[in-house]
Amino acid sequence: MSHFGRKISGIVLAGGKSSRMGEDKGLMNLGGKPMVVHVIDQVRPWVDEMIIIANKPGYEQFGYQVVPDLVEAAGPAGGIYTGLTVSLTDLNFFAGCDMPFITGEAIRYMLAEQDDAEISVASLGGRMQPLFGVYSRNCKSFFEDSIRKGNLKLQTLVRQCIHKLVALDALAAQHPHLLHNINSPQEFDLALKQIKSPE
Repeated sequence: MSHFGRKISGIVLAGGKSSRMGEDKGLMNLGGKPMVVHVIDQVRPWVDEMIIIANKPGYEQFGYQVVPDLVEAAGPAGGIYTGLTVSLTDLNFFAGCDMPFITGEAIRYMLAEQDDAEISVASLGGRMQPLFGVYSRNCKSFFEDSIRKGNLKLQTLVRQCIHKLVALDALAAQHPHLLHNINSPQEFDLALKQIKSPE
């Protein structure tokens, strides 16, 4: 049982094409371990089970359930729909595989603040960060219907549900790279430097 009295699944989204990176970014070695492992290591202590959404081989090595996207080319919305479909728990904490600087403290705060919203996602400077948050399985049919209609913009879908924005600005002041996405070789090089010499 999780720390919050209800079972929670941790779902890492690693199904992106990594087109800007040129290789599968979740498996890239960042400071001695694959980038996705940095994410898993922070999420795992706070959840009851881990699921990885991935379309390419290589993720089975970490010992968790790996599931390919149920709908092709539906982007992050498709990854969340897939996660909600295969999860056995009502509450599901989602994080992108390219966010190696997330902290357990931020995850704990997100879970503590989720209340009864269908979706609770982080915000920084008032901007929604939909790939770091808690999604209820109650949203599954809504996501399925939206994807079928071609509505794939994740921020729009979140706003159409009962949602809550959880401000992480105070935590980000302590951890300036907290929710940084690593999307390009240049960003990866900067992340390597940050891993080697943390602030």
